[in-house]
Amino acid sequence: MRLCLLCAAALPLLVGCSDTAERPPPVEAFGSRPPGATGGGGPSGTGGDAGPTDSGLTEPLDITGSVVALNSDELVVGVPFEGLAEIRASAFGGGFVQTDFDPNMSSTFSLTGVSSDAPWLAANPTTVIQEEMCGIRRPDTSDPAAVDAVVVQRGVVDTAIASLLTAETIDPNKAQVFLFFDDGATGLDGVSVTAPTGATVAYNVAQNWSSTETTTDVSGRAVIFNVDAIDEFPGGTRTIEFAFGGVTQTTDILLAQDCVTIARFVIVTN
Repeated sequence: MRLCLLCAAALPLLVGCSDTAERPPPVEAFGSRPPGATGGGGPSGTGGDAGPTDSGLTEPLDITGSVVALNSDELVVGVPFEGLAEIRASAFGGGFVQTDFDPNMSSTFSLTGVSSDAPWLAANPTTVIQEEMCGIRRPDTSDPAAVDAVVVQRGVVDTAIASLLTAETIDPNKAQVFLFFDDGATGLDGVSVTAPTGATVAYNVAQNWSSTETTTDVSGRAVIFNVDAIDEFPGGTRTIEFAFGGVTQTTDILLAQDCVTIARFVIVTN
């Protein structure tokens, strides 16, 4: 069996004014890469790598978007973030570009010179009292005027790890990685993720997280808790490994201390 791996366009992201507000139509939350791509490409600085090279691509992107605070462990539902944040994205030609987000000044942020090759986008809360964690993901850039960054409410991650049978807690010096595997239409049952040294892998089974299960169920959802992250925001890349159908794949993802990386992968077998 041969697997074709895509760091794929996203699950729908639903944004409302509150948990009970009527929500607008979903927008795509994660970006895409061509078949066979294996992730990678983070911002440089503070130990990060050089980012994508935009090989064969001639135009940088100018993007505009809002910041969404995700408030469920499915990481597709959120509310507008009302705090201050630093926004960084992979820059065209390498490195990163950055700006500050202040909802008191504007409900959106803008970045120029963003990589057009599936850039990473990160939002780091800078409010004194931080109820949210930094969020890192690849956005859908098909509409540069609607490229949302995310932060993740701390309670979401705390509740997820507390549901395990082991007495573990979130280490603020490490990274948390939520993974979604599907075939382009439905979640993939049977994906196993290799736990990095010192980290814990859990799978979402019947809508509960379990570290005793060994593969994903039909939801295709997994999480790696407390991954070693040398770098603070905006972070650096690390290779993760997973297997499906007897075939092992590796992919690079961007992660940072006290941040949540969210990545979706479409796996096509042929």
